[in-house]
Amino acid sequence: MARASVSGSAAVAKALIPLNPASGGRLPSLLPARLHVPGSSRVLRGASLRCYAAAAAAVAEQSRIKVQNPIVEMDGDEMTRVIWKMIKDKLIFPYLELDVKYYDLGILNRDATNDEVTVESAEATLKYNVAVKCATITPDETRVKEFKLKSMWRSPNGTIRNILNGSLSALSYF
Repeated sequence: MARASVSGSAAVAKALIPLNPASGGRLPSLLPARLHVPGSSRVLRGASLRCYAAAAAAVAEQSRIKVQNPIVEMDGDEMTRVIWKMIKDKLIFPYLELDVKYYDLGILNRDATNDEVTVESAEATLKYNVAVKCATITPDETRVKEFKLKSMWRSPNGTIRNILNGSLSALSYF
């Protein structure tokens, strides 16, 4: 008698986590009833995945990796500013101890500093050899009026690229 085989992602799911129909289709607990938190005398009883994540975060806070060299951070405009803050708060700072050299490349700060902040951030990148840059607004006539800017500032990407002696490549990666 031939057995029907399960293939694809269904086979992987079936092999990895057997579901118990009596549990209402919920995932079984993958953790022991008692969980010792490394680096402390705490023992979590009846630990759930959520509890374990909280415990792991507590341990991570105690043992963050120290990054030797500073990193230049070039903050951006609009939603990139919001998303980048979430990434830093949830994925970077809990695990890494960083010396961050912060530069606000938002359109209003570039206008307030006569775009000097862009030059300073590029020079800091040359000094420290690493930077993270968020998306920024390159003002056109509409943006100049919208933000009441003093000038139609050049693209920060172009300014930074020129200072770093960089190049622009328009290659397709697909």
